[in-house]
Amino acid sequence: MLKLKLLMNFNFFKNYSLQLSIVFLSVIITLLINFFLAKYLSILEFSLFSQAMALGSIMLIVFDFGFKSLIFRENIKKETQINFLSIATYYSFIIFLFILIMSFFVDTLLNIQIILLCFFILNLIFFKSYKYKAEGNFFLDLKINYTLRILGFIFLMIQIFYFKFYDSRNYFNFWLISLIICCIFFYYKDLTIRKKKIDQKIIKTVLTFFFIDLLIVIYFKSDILLLTYFEVDPIYISNYNIAHKVFEFPMAFFAPLCFLFYRDSRIFFNKHKFVSKNYNIIFLILISGILYFLVTFFFYDNVIIYLFDQKFIQSIIMVKYMSVTITFMFLNCYLILILYSINMEKMVLKCVFFISVLNVLFNIIFIQYLGYIAVIYSFIFTEFFLSIILIFKYFKITNKLYENRI
Repeated sequence: MLKLKLLMNFNFFKNYSLQLSIVFLSVIITLLINFFLAKYLSILEFSLFSQAMALGSIMLIVFDFGFKSLIFRENIKKETQINFLSIATYYSFIIFLFILIMSFFVDTLLNIQIILLCFFILNLIFFKSYKYKAEGNFFLDLKINYTLRILGFIFLMIQIFYFKFYDSRNYFNFWLISLIICCIFFYYKDLTIRKKKIDQKIIKTVLTFFFIDLLIVIYFKSDILLLTYFEVDPIYISNYNIAHKVFEFPMAFFAPLCFLFYRDSRIFFNKHKFVSKNYNIIFLILISGILYFLVTFFFYDNVIIYLFDQKFIQSIIMVKYMSVTITFMFLNCYLILILYSINMEKMVLKCVFFISVLNVLFNIIFIQYLGYIAVIYSFIFTEFFLSIILIFKYFKITNKLYENRI
């Protein structure tokens, strides 16, 4: 029994190490991409890049349509013979075609068709990655993610140093080439658009996941679009984008750990161990969040100054304000995934919907008067409020778990 427990702990550590290496590479590549784009692009071009990425993040959720979460959860135990990856590919392709046609009627400075194609292909790669994670094929997941990010960075270097194209439009052109290569290499066996039957239960689950993901992206990305809509100075928008990128890095390291807990909770469900184990993890999350806040508040000044140009120096104070919420973000991420593992996604949807609406309303009302500061205040308040709601819901569910499994 002891040997089995030690083996499980070793496998958990090994899997987390592989996922952490993916995150580490992703963070480094993201930092380098933002560094070179901030260095070689004008303020206007970098602002257009920020807007394109915000738009692309929303489109990524639309193309995904909740299937990524379903692929991950339903492939963990392999209780069904349904090919969720094939179904997801078909419906994602149909959605992409519809949006692509509609995009030709939109007048914008962005090369919107190329952006849509980039994020559609990226979504297919994520489908495959999440299938690998669910099945425990963490080495294959590492390979696909390393290829995706390294190729993207190589083509950015070709754009800047060989062709000397210093604009956001060409960034997406070159990124598209790298995405196509990666998709063909890893996805060729699953490249099918044959229609697959899908029952009503799966449709309801997929729609729930879709709306949760969409609301989360709107929650995190609508601020940049609203700042643009209210004609806030592009300098502040660019600084806020840098601050948000820097602030997202700790979440990138924490999320894989949550996914592994999620996977283990679904495979080895025991209601009494589930409750006691999660209480301990929540306590560790609170301690980790506080420690990270202290590191961010006192040491991130030099990091931002070193990595980015002086024109982004205003992002330092933004990061310090936003670091107040890191404990709540850690806690929210963990609780949402744990609720997923026991099929409580409908409850998560209600919580996220309420918080997203609150956040957008707060920004619409106060950006006109406070500018970019309004989105920071809104972010702090809503993250704290979401933590309170999720904790309340979590304790309510865990009390029921002692009586019977939900």
